[in-house]
Amino acid sequence: MCYHTRSIDFTRATLQTVDRAQWKQEVMGHEELFLARHDYLPEMIYKRELLICRL
Repeated sequence: MCYHTRSIDFTRATLQTVDRAQWKQEVMGHEELFLARHDYLPEMIYKRELLICRL
């Protein structure tokens, strides 16, 4: 598969940059969903908590 990236107006460094505040806000927004599915996704709850700690 070949990707043509010449028309993209941002650098590789910009692409690989992580906005921690934005990601934390996104993850915290999923709180209700994860609480509703706790019985079905206990491992995902744990992984989500680890992600929040890393942010």
